[in-house]
Amino acid sequence: MDYKTKRRVLNVEADGVNHPVRFPKVSEVEAYEAKLKLGKSEDAFGLMKTYLAELGLPTTVTNSLEMEDLLEISKILGGQKKS
Repeated sequence: MDYKTKRRVLNVEADGVNHPVRFPKVSEVEAYEAKLKLGKSEDAFGLMKTYLAELGLPTTVTNSLEMEDLLEISKILGGQKKS
């Protein structure tokens, strides 16, 4: 049996512009979760925006999204919803 990994990308369209956002690697998720545990609760949202920017979603775009859209993107990238 063989299994070949592939890099996946979530195409996020915001205001008519496509933004390819790559799915995080395990090490990136671990680093993000560690930062969340060390940070203060008021830092959590800023950490999420920085994390998404590292994956390819510019902060300017994140700031323009409705909260429901941001949560949906986070769920998809986190593997909680089929892409």
